Amino acid sequence: MIEQIVSGFPYKPEKGCFGFSSCILIRDSKNILFDTGGYNVRSVIKSYLNDIDCVVISHLHFDHCSNLDLFIEKKIPIYISAKELISYNENKDNDSDLFSYFECIKDKLNIIEIDNVFQLSNKVKIIFTLGHTNGHISLEVVDGSNLVLLAGDSIKSYNDYIDTNSYGNAVNPKKYLDTKKIIKKKYDIIYPGHDSVIINGKRGIQMELRQF
Repeated sequence: MIEQIVSGFPYKPEKGCFGFSSCILIRDSKNILFDTGGYNVRSVIKSYLNDIDCVVISHLHFDHCSNLDLFIEKKIPIYISAKELISYNENKDNDSDLFSYFECIKDKLNIIEIDNVFQLSNKVKIIFTLGHTNGHISLEVVDGSNLVLLAGDSIKSYNDYIDTNSYGNAVNPKKYLDTKKIIKKKYDIIYPGHDSVIINGKRGIQMELRQF
């Protein structure tokens, strides 16, 4: 039911940011793509286009939504938090983490604004996980006996998960830490924004940096 088609990588360079985020496909009563990743995984997203019924964007940072233009032609529904869109418009001129090309394509996209918890399919719900950005959303999935969270950057990595006081570049550190505390108590399985899956508090797959 849940396929991590791109596994995010928890790497922080000395300067700038690496920005390799998770992209996850859920196959339920509809096929849902959670985040479209950075331009570096564009070929992967393109290979799944015919399998996708709708897209959910956790937040509008460039590494989570840089391939949204692929969904213009088919008018595939794109679910984004209304708060995130407001925050984008308020900060687009001075926040270098935002996906600047979104300004060029947003009017061509079939955007559906979410301002409350929303049942997206039989087993999938859009929930608010605020703190990293003002309008950050995640997907809650019932998968058999497990309650699963596709976290986006509400849990960025395994290190973020185990470090109670880590909040990274959150716009609201208090909300971020409060959200993280709830997530850790509630969910059996968590897919972070920049790491492999976390199962019952343990990293599911050991990450390796490959040479090329």
